[in-house]
Amino acid sequence: MAKYTCCVCGKTLGMFADKFILRDGALCPSCLNKGGYLTLASPGQLASDKIARIIKDRLPMVSNFRPTREAGNILMDFDSETFLINGTFFRFDELASFRLYEFPDISQKSATNKNKGGAAIGGVIGGLSGGLVGGAIGAAVGNKIGSMFTPCCEKLYISLSLTNPLVATIRLDFIMDKVKTSSREYRHAVEMAHQCMDALGLIKDRNDRKLAEKNAAPSEPEERKIYIQEGHLTASQIQEELMIYKTMRYSDLITEEEYQQKKKQLLSHM
Repeated sequence: MAKYTCCVCGKTLGMFADKFILRDGALCPSCLNKGGYLTLASPGQLASDKIARIIKDRLPMVSNFRPTREAGNILMDFDSETFLINGTFFRFDELASFRLYEFPDISQKSATNKNKGGAAIGGVIGGLSGGLVGGAIGAAVGNKIGSMFTPCCEKLYISLSLTNPLVATIRLDFIMDKVKTSSREYRHAVEMAHQCMDALGLIKDRNDRKLAEKNAAPSEPEERKIYIQEGHLTASQIQEELMIYKTMRYSDLITEEEYQQKKKQLLSHM
């Protein structure tokens, strides 16, 4: 009977135990959840050491999460700059962009609109910190019931693009089946979408402000650059540099070889 070992906690996982089979090992669902993830896409393509490193790095973020604001289906902690959506935790700076989509029902021809192309009728109606005009698209197409024209909406959702190491996109659904745009259900979904778009806009605005402040900050003094090049660094400065390169390694901005090379170079000056 084949057995696996979780690459994070070391627990033995039997053949029938719940687990994610990785490229060179396994991960138990408990450790994945503790790392702030609900599930893994294509786990067979992921290496055990990378997963273990990501999960362990995210443990403090998840355990310290204390939501300070709730908007629709999004919980946010503005103190730790973390948000929770669809059971998955993300840092504020991992939010790259977001778009709101609405698609009307085009299952039947309409006397007022004979366009069958969903892309032309439904599509992006809000993005980044933009808002939503509920029903503006959905009202264009609908079903004929007797002699009355009843506009409907089939899909309403927000799509987020992320820089997270394991999750590139995530979708927040509000409507997944045909709903009349005159119904209470549709109005409630639109209101929830409004709240979520506003919340994501706040996160993006904070990210933009921090980036602007970083770019406006004075550059590193020339004498410090010389100290780094010549190895004239104090122990605390070396530790600071090591933490920077370690963070870059965890984020896959540099390779393990590059990290070890920088680490060796810095430690040689201690």
